[in-house]
Amino acid sequence: MPPLAPSGGLSSSPEASAAALEGTKGAAIGALKYSIPLSTASLLAYNFYPPYRSLTIPFRVFLVMSGAVLGGMIEAERWVHRYEKRVSLERRMVARGERERLRREEGDG
Repeated sequence: MPPLAPSGGLSSSPEASAAALEGTKGAAIGALKYSIPLSTASLLAYNFYPPYRSLTIPFRVFLVMSGAVLGGMIEAERWVHRYEKRVSLERRMVARGERERLRREEGDG
């Protein structure tokens, strides 16, 4: 049997917690970004497309919510990817600064 995950979960690493927070923000924004146009499309379809009116309310809600979930997943992935790129760039900048500092110290010494 595989070992159990630590009780801290993702929060045990500050970097993983920050990435999870970015993903959560992206998911919320993506869900809103996709659900507003889908809700509008649903209202328009209800008013102008008779077969859509014959669908049950739960199914219409499912159609809008599935699009919102998809938008949340897409935006969460985008935000986490952007966060990873930013962290990688910061690490490279720190490493480059350390190399330059060492070169200056060697030149002085």
